[in-house]
Amino acid sequence: MTGLQLGFGRVDFTPDGPVYINSQSYAPDIKEPIFASCVAWQDADLTVLQFSLDIRNIYDRFYNMLHEAVAQATGLPKNQILIAVTHNHSAPD
Repeated sequence: MTGLQLGFGRVDFTPDGPVYINSQSYAPDIKEPIFASCVAWQDADLTVLQFSLDIRNIYDRFYNMLHEAVAQATGLPKNQILIAVTHNHSAPD
């Protein structure tokens, strides 16, 4: 393979029901969709996945579980999998 290849994906993971916002406020419903997006970067020597989640933050336990699941599903080492959040104060925990 020569050159850089890119791939993009997005999935809606909006919860159906009530959620907590900022671990304090209770929201009876979600008015906007919540997405997980991914960009895959690949050249001849390296593949990197870059995820962005529309949530306020990501706790260590969930981050570690997600990181491990993606590594196992793709066979990529964890240092080639990037996970970030949008830190939206109106998104659920």
